[in-house]
Amino acid sequence: MKKTISLFLLMGGFFFSSWAISAQNKISLPDMDLSLAYQQYGSPMKNAAVTGEKLTVGGEHFGQGVGVQANSKIKLSLRKNTGLFTCKVGVNDRSLDYKKEDFSKIPMTDGTMLFYRTDGTGGKKQFVGVGAGDGSFDKGSVVFRLVGDGKELYNSGMVRGGEKAREVSLDVSGVDVLELVVEDGGDGVSGDHADWIEPVFSYNEIKPSLVNADYKGTIETMPAEVERALRSKVAALPAIDLPVARPESDWLLDAKGVKAGVYQTHNGKDIVLSNGW
Repeated sequence: MKKTISLFLLMGGFFFSSWAISAQNKISLPDMDLSLAYQQYGSPMKNAAVTGEKLTVGGEHFGQGVGVQANSKIKLSLRKNTGLFTCKVGVNDRSLDYKKEDFSKIPMTDGTMLFYRTDGTGGKKQFVGVGAGDGSFDKGSVVFRLVGDGKELYNSGMVRGGEKAREVSLDVSGVDVLELVVEDGGDGVSGDHADWIEPVFSYNEIKPSLVNADYKGTIETMPAEVERALRSKVAALPAIDLPVARPESDWLLDAKGVKAGVYQTHNGKDIVLSNGW
C-alpha cells in the first residue's frame, strides 16, 4: 500500500511540474515600449532593421525582432520572475545603395556621415546608417552582450556582417535587471546594424518590461514581522520636537550636560539622531 501511494505521489508531482512548465507565459521584446531604450544614433525598430530594411541576416529572412544601431542598450525589469530568454543575434544584411539613393546627410565630428531619409508627409526623419561621405559603408562588426544585475551572462564575441544568425538561450531565473547590449567591434559604427531576432521571454506572473537606462532595480521591502518589530522599538523612544533647539553654549568649549540620544518625532514616522548640540 505504501509503495502504491508513493508512486501516485511521484506521478502527481511529475504531472504538476509538467503543467507548470507548459503554463508559463511568454512575451516578445517587440511588444514592449522600445522608446525607453538607449541608442547612440537613431531609434530601435520593431520587426525591422534599424535602417527600416527587412530583418535579414546571412541571407535568411525573419519576421520578428528588434533592429538597433551600435552602441545601444535595452534595459528590462524582470523582477526575478523570468525563466528563459531566447533569441537569435546577427548583423543585418544591407539592401540599400547609399551611393545611388538620395539620402540626406549630417556630418559627424569623427569625419563620418549620418544618413537619413525624410518622410514627405510629416517631415519625420528615418535613420538609415552611419558611413563615409561618399556613401560607402563597412559590413559591420558588433558584440552582443547580456548583463544581469551588473554581471555579464552572455558574450557573443565578434559578430560580422554576412554571417549566419547565432542562437541564444539563457536561463535568467533570479535576475532582477537584464541589459541587452550591442557594442561596436572596435572599428567604428559604420554598418553596425544589429538585430535581436525573435527575442522571447518566458515568465510566470509579472511581465518583463522595458525601463530607463538609469534604472537600478526594484526596491526591496522588509518582511512584515521585521517592520512591526522596528516600529515597536521606535515607539518606545522619547519624542522630540523639530527643529531641535540649539543650545546657548558651544559643546567644543564646554561639553558638560551634552548627551547624545536617539529620539522619535511626535508623529512616530521619523528617527532623530542627536549629538546633544
